[in-house]
Amino acid sequence: MAQVRPGADPEAMISDVVLIADTATMREPGHSVRVVPLEDEVGHSFRVDAEVAGIMVVNLALGNMDLDDWREDDVEA
Repeated sequence: MAQVRPGADPEAMISDVVLIADTATMREPGHSVRVVPLEDEVGHSFRVDAEVAGIMVVNLALGNMDLDDWREDDVEA
């Protein structure tokens, strides 16, 4: 899943973050999803519970929260 939004060019879409369901997501309790930022701190991935991944994407899109609000809850990247 990727959070996308319109860019300056009406034909372009911009993705700020990608959510990945990897092996750990499928096997570990809690099924945390890896979040990979594509702007700012590229490569500094972290995890969120699968249950809140959709809420995170909506709040990022609305500008109610930023990645740091979700990153601080991460226990293990």
